[in-house]
Amino acid sequence: MTRSNIAIALVAVTLSLGATASFAVENGNNYPEIVTQGQSLCQAQVKAELAQAGAAGQLTLNDQTYPSLAATASHMSRAAVKSGLSQARVSGEMNKSIFAGA
Repeated sequence: MTRSNIAIALVAVTLSLGATASFAVENGNNYPEIVTQGQSLCQAQVKAELAQAGAAGQLTLNDQTYPSLAATASHMSRAAVKSGLSQARVSGEMNKSIFAGA
């Protein structure tokens, strides 16, 4: 009885390995499609393309390339800002919440 169970298990394993090995054959089922790269560029060509894209404004902005804004001069004096703040405190505007539920 034990030998027959071992034989059945061995046959089942052999058949399952044969079934999974059939998936290794190249049958056109290649997802995702692997795109082949064209001819590689030299460093000078890459730098030239980068300069051209920068001149055309096609480069994306991120944290490293985002332009920083220069500080603009205020049209109000420090005393005017302080008096506006004290008026807002007196009128209760400083205590107002911007959220309706808060």
